Amino acid sequence: MNAFFSTHYEQARERFRAAVEQANGQLTSYAVEVDAPDSGAALTMDVAIVGDAHSRNAVVVSSGVHGVEGFFGSAIQTAWLQRHADTSAREDLCTILVHAVNPYGFAERRRWNEDNVDVNRNFLLPDESFQGEPDGYPLLDGFLNPPGPPPRLDLSLLQLLGLCLRHGYAPLAHAVTVGQYEHPQGLFFGGTSPTASQRIFQQHGDAWLGEAERIIHVDLHSGLGRFAQYQMLAPPTPVAEKWSDEVFGADNVQVVGRKKNVYRARGALTEWMTERLSQRTLLSVVAEFGTYRSLRVLNALRRENRAFHYSARDSAAYASAKAELLECFCPASTRWRRTVLDSGLHILQQAAAAVARISR
Repeated sequence: MNAFFSTHYEQARERFRAAVEQANGQLTSYAVEVDAPDSGAALTMDVAIVGDAHSRNAVVVSSGVHGVEGFFGSAIQTAWLQRHADTSAREDLCTILVHAVNPYGFAERRRWNEDNVDVNRNFLLPDESFQGEPDGYPLLDGFLNPPGPPPRLDLSLLQLLGLCLRHGYAPLAHAVTVGQYEHPQGLFFGGTSPTASQRIFQQHGDAWLGEAERIIHVDLHSGLGRFAQYQMLAPPTPVAEKWSDEVFGADNVQVVGRKKNVYRARGALTEWMTERLSQRTLLSVVAEFGTYRSLRVLNALRRENRAFHYSARDSAAYASAKAELLECFCPASTRWRRTVLDSGLHILQQAAAAVARISR
């Protein structure tokens, strides 16, 4: 298992690339021209194409949209290449693996990119503008994004519990997770224009897909839900409503916006893919793997954001915030990692087995 879960971005990238070569895949790397101060790594989004590049059926697997989540997403992609690429490299299927969509966040152990942008709030649809914020966010801004480094005695969890008691958990969750475009140093900032990650998808996505007419896209995420368990989050589209239960099992699927506490975020990659590829038959879903309770995860995001903006990089506060964020999105637990790896590979096998059948 340690051969798949890397300790830093460069190791994950090299393991992924080596696995692509071993699987006789085609690898293309797209440079993201920005410095990564902590790691010094050269940053790339790496795309592997395995199988029949001219197939009418394609499975797309993306990882690291939320940078730090790339540690587990990369593990699943690399394990698939080593264990299943041969059996899946059939004439009627093309598998496209997009590794480290947000390489800066991966390298720096951040959820956000080099401009503090949440890349999964940046894929706005053509009729949307990079403006606005959810109701309630301005009231929470002082708590979510306080100026100054994290204090030695951190009472923010108690503060967060107090806010939940005062305003309710659901309004708080909605305010902070939907995406905002007014506070550049704040949590869940969607940016002011398309990121490098979005531009790479725009410029090269059609070439990756080639002639594919039926596509299942799985975007790998972590941090929401019960420990080591997963749920498939599907957008409310006709194809998703028709096929997501059949492909992934009704017990595992949640249609976004139709269940309490499952929120529809602005600028999500899955919805952007659905809109952009509307002339093809596409089922685009998030595979979300649970870690810890949501208040702990939110607090970890808040601490890391403060440390990133206000703490010295060689300080204990900075190191502690980074370690907690990594634990919240890729726990060190052997049970968590083994379970998530097995579940992730199972999901990709389900997608490969079903893609030739999906229709509008």
